[in-house]
Amino acid sequence: MTGIISERLKPYLTELLHQNQYCGIQGKTVFEGVAAIRDVIAHAEITEKPLCVLSIDFSEAFDNISHEYLQKVLHAHAFSESFIRGIMLLYDKATSEILVNGFRTRQIPIKRSVGQGCPLSMTIRFVPKSSDTDNRQEHQRHKDWQQSNEDNDSNVADDVTIFLTRVEDIPKLEGKLHRFEAASGARINIMKSRKMALGNWNKSNTIMNLTYYNEITILGYHFTNNINTAAAKTWSAVVARMRATAQDAYQRDLTLDKRIQLVQQYFLAKIWYVTQIFLPPTDAIGRINTAIAWFIWNGEIFRAPLSTLQRENNDGGWNMYKAEAKCRALFMYRLQNQSQQKGTITADWLKY
Repeated sequence: MTGIISERLKPYLTELLHQNQYCGIQGKTVFEGVAAIRDVIAHAEITEKPLCVLSIDFSEAFDNISHEYLQKVLHAHAFSESFIRGIMLLYDKATSEILVNGFRTRQIPIKRSVGQGCPLSMTIRFVPKSSDTDNRQEHQRHKDWQQSNEDNDSNVADDVTIFLTRVEDIPKLEGKLHRFEAASGARINIMKSRKMALGNWNKSNTIMNLTYYNEITILGYHFTNNINTAAAKTWSAVVARMRATAQDAYQRDLTLDKRIQLVQQYFLAKIWYVTQIFLPPTDAIGRINTAIAWFIWNGEIFRAPLSTLQRENNDGGWNMYKAEAKCRALFMYRLQNQSQQKGTITADWLKY
């Protein structure tokens, strides 16, 4: 049932959700959100204009949303009464029990939370957040990408990344976040939330008692005030994890074809993810290839170079991926895809 409702809602989500929302919208992925963060930071680095990047984490984001709040937001978006009743029936009179030493407690009524694995939850989880930010208009960015007099953000799942360019907007932002917390039941996790100053942003400016950091991690990408440094830190962490994974699987008794399959389907998965935002530096490619060859040949002297294994089957090879070539292809594909989406930061700067 929830899957059917979710599919029927998809065509209307672009009208319901804020344009900076990337989670739950058909045709959008996390890559657009992360690319926006990368490009804004790159612009601040080049122009040295003041910018504060806030990475806001919500505690138990799916568990704290109030059902009453969901109902009011659906009314505010002019959904029909019959539709709202159908949605609320999914949550009405929901209860939970706890198993303690083999005995169940009495039923506990559930007044908040949406199911994290439910197809519909991702949609209705973010309609409220969008409604709280609908009054923000992202003005057309010209050559200097001057931001509007309101904050801009990038929303992905339970993470929100906010860009501030003016000190006078801090009280407005804090007010909006506090109102959202009070109305929805959501709670900002101060311990996990971060802020980072770029350009000539004054670090004496306080925002929600958050600490300034020189590096913040968003969806597995490490960001600093320098894009090249951010790429290097991200790739250093990813390659280290890949090498550790290869070492853990070193003792497995696998044939050559199974080792190649494990490399291509498992070891390199994170590599393909990261490269769509940051191209790997030359030294990272070298470490990746070394780890692959070491694992494939079980730590022995390489019996054949990777270039041989990367040939086609009819040419004496095993059709292995060429890591560097595929990284470049994925990066260019993502860049082209983002440049064709009207209104994205990537599309804006590629005009010049």
